[in-house]
Amino acid sequence: PDPPRPLAPADGHVEVYGSVAPRTEFRWEEREGAEAYSFVLARDPELIDVVYDGTLSRNRFVHGDLTSGHYYWRVTAIAERAESKDMRCAAP
Repeated sequence: PDPPRPLAPADGHVEVYGSVAPRTEFRWEEREGAEAYSFVLARDPELIDVVYDGTLSRNRFVHGDLTSGHYYWRVTAIAERAESKDMRCAAP
């Protein structure tokens, strides 16, 4: 399938908060024919220091406890045992 295009948060998005981390929603375009999406959230651009790595049935993921710092994410579409190229994005 075609790779999904990230929708939110935008590249370079900065979220300022007090003592309680806000819920951060990651969204991407739905892909026709996609059966699932592989989503990885990490603290480094190489996606080695992983916060979350999983397969999702919807085109969104919400995390409610990100500590202060920079985050990077990747999403791919999965269809008929094939996986799209990845789309990477920097997040708050």
